[in-house]
Amino acid sequence: MTEVSSTRLYLGNLPRNATKADVEAHFATHGTGEITEVKLMNGFGFIEYKDAMDARDVVPG
Repeated sequence: MTEVSSTRLYLGNLPRNATKADVEAHFATHGTGEITEVKLMNGFGFIEYKDAMDARDVVPG
């Protein structure tokens, strides 16, 4: 069974040339949570927050 992380967010439709610094700069404007990890692949990636509440706060809805 796959474990669901409440601190990790999927990022889709990223420009292929997006960098870790680009992602961190964008999400820095969407809250004050501490980002612990950014993993980027071709056009998508994941961002992980230290706290689940911080991750939840950047998701609209």
